Amino acid sequence: MKSINFKKLILKRGRSSLMEIISSIDDSISIYDATGKKIIGSAGTKDERFPIRLDGETIAWISGGKASHIIANILSHLAEKERDIKCLAEETLNKYKELTMLYALNEKMAMSLELEKIGHVIIAEAVKMIKADNASIMLMDKNKGVLRILSALGKEYNPKVELKPDEGIAGYIFNSGKAEIVNKVESDKRFVAGANRIYSIMCAPLKVKDKIFGVINISSEKPYDYTASDLKFFTALASQAASAIEIAHLYDAEKRQKEMLERENINLTYNLRQKFSPARILGTSRQIRDILDKVEKIADIPINVLITGETGTGKELIAKAIHYNSSRFGKPFVVVNCSAVPEPIFESEMFGIEKGVATGVDKRMGKIEQANGGTLFLDEIGDMPLSCQAKMLRIIESQQLERLGSRESIPLNIRVIAATNKDLKKEVENGNFREDLFYRLNVMNFHIPPLRERREDIPLLINYFLDNCTRKFCKQQMRFSADAIKLLMQYNWPGNVRELENEIERAVALCVSDVVTIYDLSDNIRNQSKIAFMETEALLIDESEKAIINKALIEAKGNKSKAAKALGISREGLRKKMKRFGLK
Repeated sequence: MKSINFKKLILKRGRSSLMEIISSIDDSISIYDATGKKIIGSAGTKDERFPIRLDGETIAWISGGKASHIIANILSHLAEKERDIKCLAEETLNKYKELTMLYALNEKMAMSLELEKIGHVIIAEAVKMIKADNASIMLMDKNKGVLRILSALGKEYNPKVELKPDEGIAGYIFNSGKAEIVNKVESDKRFVAGANRIYSIMCAPLKVKDKIFGVINISSEKPYDYTASDLKFFTALASQAASAIEIAHLYDAEKRQKEMLERENINLTYNLRQKFSPARILGTSRQIRDILDKVEKIADIPINVLITGETGTGKELIAKAIHYNSSRFGKPFVVVNCSAVPEPIFESEMFGIEKGVATGVDKRMGKIEQANGGTLFLDEIGDMPLSCQAKMLRIIESQQLERLGSRESIPLNIRVIAATNKDLKKEVENGNFREDLFYRLNVMNFHIPPLRERREDIPLLINYFLDNCTRKFCKQQMRFSADAIKLLMQYNWPGNVRELENEIERAVALCVSDVVTIYDLSDNIRNQSKIAFMETEALLIDESEKAIINKALIEAKGNKSKAAKALGISREGLRKKMKRFGLK
């Protein structure tokens, strides 16, 4: 017997070469096929034959030679090993093909984040990867509580079909959360018949972290068309599809949220532009109209502005009108009350600070950087400390800043509008305000006159604030009596428009009727001057006399003679007073 490596030959040449292997070992050995027909060898027909088996099935016979039975057993064993190796190789190849297909599917799904496009990609690839005549993806509509088709291929699926979670095979799989093969659908009570004749179905849930939001189906018009290995691969495909669909859902939700915020931002910006439009700022006086005319002219010119005027005259309102009617209207409008920023923290509040400058300090953006691209409104600039003024001047001149603790310069594009109730020229003369900063800010000056110098604007402002207050307090339509308006017109308003607004709000809150009278006004207004007080007293007397006469007429049941007698005056005197007070 020749020495030979059986295993190597079996693995290298395959089961079909068994007879060549044996003949090369011993010429006296004969090989027969499974039917008993001699293939090779010289042994006689009476020689004892030994079977070569594979999985219990005789694949060949061997006879002749003393070691025939041993060789038969060895070859049977090697045939089984060969079979196992081939099966493993085929399984590995199939796994490789499946992974390659899933990887390719993943790449195609990554090409788009739109839900419908991803759905089309998934079912198109599923049909290619697994034999199928139809395919569909159904997602749960939370509003209606039904499964609705996202994407479908084949004639079987109606894009308008809807299934409740307990309807059809898809509804059952959605509820159970387990993939399933149905190879004989006509006998399955869960099956909902469609346009085509379907015999085999595979259905798997679309699930991410135990959250099921839909199902994926494929079907065939052939019976018993799907195997356990198909279901295993299909389940892997469903898992990958679920992740892609979930990402698309999140992207879609984020996209809708972004679009909604953009619409809200556009609407808000539009409303702000309308609210602070010069045409909407109340005032018919020549001074106010001149200011608003200048606002429209310089709104889009990138120059610094200084607004002066007493407290409560509306300096911030003018600043906003400039900002929201310029090309910067969509950018930040940052307000800084200079009198409220203490000198020790001025630099960190205005310029920002880097992390680690001090223990426990985090990185923070300053007010100036927040206004980048927009407008920085420095209110009460006259109260800014001198040391801070020098730092602010450098920012305005260089249009650059460095955060506290940083050496990196940040480029700026800001418009500076400053406001003060002080006379900055006098402050410069007194050494309280830097002259160079004053001239940097005072490129364009708006001086808003106090309310006492434009009394013709008071009735307009009264009606505006009255309308706002009635809506705010949910009251019916109201008006001011002529006497009340007269008193409000006579008052000097040291607090200007802000004080007027507060007075209207107080009067509306206290008034119990639909007419605001002098009695609803504050003592400060009623006692504004001796003349106003005397006029008020006269009005009070007239009101009292009118009430007494009216009461006498009611008690006399309209009889003027009886009423005159009760009042102690003549009938003609009563007639004149009734005419004066408008009584009938």
